[in-house]
Amino acid sequence: MVKRADKAQWQIIRDKLITKLSDGQLADTKNETVTIQQISIIEQGFKAQLLSRHLDYLARYLRLEKKSYYTIGSAGHEGNAAFALCAAKDDSFLLHYRSAALLLARQQQLSPNNYVADFVRGLMAKTTCPVAGGVHKVLGDSNLGVWPQTSIIASHLPKSLGKAFAISVAASIEKPKNKSQNKLQPIVFCSFGDASMNHASAQAAFNTSRWLQCQAYPLRLIWICEDNGLGISVPSPKGWVERFGQSMPHYISARGWLLNEVIDKAQQAIDYTRKHGKPVFFHLKTMRLLGHAGSDVEEVYLSTDELEQQEYYDPIWHTASWLVQNGGFSTKEIWQAYQNAESEVNKAYEIVAKEPDLVSTYDAMRHINSGSDINAIFNNLKSNDLSEKKLEKKSEEKLTLAKTINLGLNDILSKDSKSVLLGEDVGKKGGVYRVTQGLQQKWGKRRVWDTLLDEQSILGMAMGLASEGFFPIVEIQYLAYLYNAYDQIRGELATTSFLSKGNISLPMLIRLPSFAYQGGVGGHFHAENCFAALREIPGLSIVCLSQPNTARNLINQAFAFSKESKTPVLIFEPIALYHQKNIYTDIYTENNNQLMMSKIGCGQDAAIVSFGNGVKVALQAMQELKELGINITVYDWHWLKPLPEKNWNEIYNNFNYTFLVDESRKTGSISEQVSAWWLARVQNDANKKSRLECITGEDGFITQGQASDAMVPQSKNLVKHISTIMQK
Repeated sequence: MVKRADKAQWQIIRDKLITKLSDGQLADTKNETVTIQQISIIEQGFKAQLLSRHLDYLARYLRLEKKSYYTIGSAGHEGNAAFALCAAKDDSFLLHYRSAALLLARQQQLSPNNYVADFVRGLMAKTTCPVAGGVHKVLGDSNLGVWPQTSIIASHLPKSLGKAFAISVAASIEKPKNKSQNKLQPIVFCSFGDASMNHASAQAAFNTSRWLQCQAYPLRLIWICEDNGLGISVPSPKGWVERFGQSMPHYISARGWLLNEVIDKAQQAIDYTRKHGKPVFFHLKTMRLLGHAGSDVEEVYLSTDELEQQEYYDPIWHTASWLVQNGGFSTKEIWQAYQNAESEVNKAYEIVAKEPDLVSTYDAMRHINSGSDINAIFNNLKSNDLSEKKLEKKSEEKLTLAKTINLGLNDILSKDSKSVLLGEDVGKKGGVYRVTQGLQQKWGKRRVWDTLLDEQSILGMAMGLASEGFFPIVEIQYLAYLYNAYDQIRGELATTSFLSKGNISLPMLIRLPSFAYQGGVGGHFHAENCFAALREIPGLSIVCLSQPNTARNLINQAFAFSKESKTPVLIFEPIALYHQKNIYTDIYTENNNQLMMSKIGCGQDAAIVSFGNGVKVALQAMQELKELGINITVYDWHWLKPLPEKNWNEIYNNFNYTFLVDESRKTGSISEQVSAWWLARVQNDANKKSRLECITGEDGFITQGQASDAMVPQSKNLVKHISTIMQK
């Protein structure tokens, strides 16, 4: 008998399974009545299970050879293939990383060409991988409704909920003219692990599904909790998943090693959610074989008895036994099926091994929209793509920033019938600051929605809507609140195109009331002035509003850019300026060719560049400096990301002194990026003397009361700083 210490766990499992299948050892799986159709379906599932297992073996072998980079496998979970066998063509899947058998069964049914080789391409980081181009091992196939996904901590659950919500919304808008046109409503399947079920993202999604049910939205959604009892090495409390699942509106459970049982129960879940339009919590009891990943040594935290108990519940052995005892298969045919699957995987590897590896920066980044082509995109857009009508500056000089933002949002809702506005309090109240006031009354509750108070779910709903062809405009009530859902931005929204080889995109606008709430109102949670964590995320663009006479146009620009580039755009809206009218409109000069920045004034002595609240500070300083004989040009910086190098080049070339007023914190401020860019220019331009001074906020949080003003740049300090330098 082979000792466990002599072999890796995956090799022990493989060898024991080979012995059982080749010798004809069977588990007791005798059924009383079996149909020919049932046998055929289970035979299909068995093939997917075998392929999944051999791909797990291959991943571990290749990792030893340093040819593969991903070994989290699906061994023990292969009963999930049942959901693909029962699903309809138009259904959607967002999968846990142990759902490979489900994906393979789906591909086997609907797209039987090259899918095994494509799986190997993902394991080996090959540029030929059609799912993600080799950037990661992703379970997905966008052509088959399987969203390319690599979630490990349930961050995909809000998005899954959003997908089901969006399907419900679309169905309510596009009602059939007569009953004969009624078609099967698609279901969203979402799988996840028992440990990640406890994550805040999962709990938010479960709660929101109930909340939406109370709002009378049908949700055809099946939550599949693949419960192997372990979160890496930490066991889930006994009965924990069952108790939680039973607290959900509809609970179904099945033993995952019995494929016939999972198929029966999966069909029950499908029938229930299609008929009633309510979610199902499906508790799929499994065993985890081969460890958590290739680097995992289970013997450290599991006893030999526990490991051997897991091996007894191997789904492949139980499916093989069922086919022999109920399907008329011989043990020789079962063994041949095992060998055929192994041969298919090995042949796929031989083909893929010769293909190019992912090594270049271009291949790694080509499906991330960095925004570097923003000017090209705008140049290709017709003028009427940027706004519904030519905006008249004079009529808006008397309006507040909040009102012109409202007009911009109304433009979008008017020109795009698939645009929707959602967020906390955005409906009847019009938002905390009344920015969206009147829009729900004008466009109705199916275009302007009040959501529950949960940023993860709001973004999940928005992603689902975007995936169904809607254009979401999301309001997160305060910039600080967005960090409650940071992983939805970084791990899901911004990475979707990256992980799907550009096949799935999620254009949307995310509006963020932001920055220091000057005057001492708000404090820490309502006045956040730092956005460094958002600037560093690939695939996001950032716009900042500051004045009424540019805000409406910028809203329309952001919409046009997001639609054309198919990427999300964040819009920072300074709370402190919401209800202020234009500042110093008599000196305002707008260059329509400068989308990234606007110029105010024409002073030649120095330039002040700023954004948000800093523009007001800069304009106040401009007037005071003029009285001291220092003539300033102010640049209102609109598009903060990508960095508008063309505009910064103009400033560098035209001024010997430039002052960047950046109200975000000194550490992590956008001025750090500009300073690095400026230094590189100076070092490469020995004949040019150009000085950059950065005036930033303090490295602290915004307070309540009078001290709040001291945390960010103020005009009197700016005047003193500039005059001291300029008058030397």
